[in-house]
Amino acid sequence: MTLNKIKVIPNFISKEDIQLGIDYINTSKLYHFKNNDLVKIIPLRKEELGTELIKKYSNKVLKEHDEPFLYTVEGFISLWNTGSYSPLHLDNHHKFEYLSHSTIIYLNDDYEGGEIYFPKLDFEYKPKCGDVIIFPCDSEEYLHGVKEVTQGKRMTIALWHSSLVEKKHPLL
Repeated sequence: MTLNKIKVIPNFISKEDIQLGIDYINTSKLYHFKNNDLVKIIPLRKEELGTELIKKYSNKVLKEHDEPFLYTVEGFISLWNTGSYSPLHLDNHHKFEYLSHSTIIYLNDDYEGGEIYFPKLDFEYKPKCGDVIIFPCDSEEYLHGVKEVTQGKRMTIALWHSSLVEKKHPLL
């Protein structure tokens, strides 16, 4: 499904890799994401299982983009606990103006809430396990947020991309 350059691809990640990502979340040290105590991340680190998983799907998702030259700038595996949400924002904010696209790969769907929404496009998506959503993040049209997770835990792989090769993450 594609809507205004928002692309949703079902069954993007294999069942084995979904389980690998979930197991990785359940056995790794998690870090706070920005100022949100309810969202935890596993950042990219050398010689880590999660980094290999992120690299694999970064390479796969870049083939799905319409832009011929995109590079992954950042990526991490994340856990959104009950009560977590993200207010409306653009991913290419201050000091990240070079970001052009965002990607979210969903590792589970056994939670309530957690929908991603784009109010200016009147679009909301309730993720399904294994799906990926790819969207531009460099214009007000793609202002987006994540609704509160009201029950359970939302698990994702998040990636951000740029056309600037010098911004490419060294591990990806």
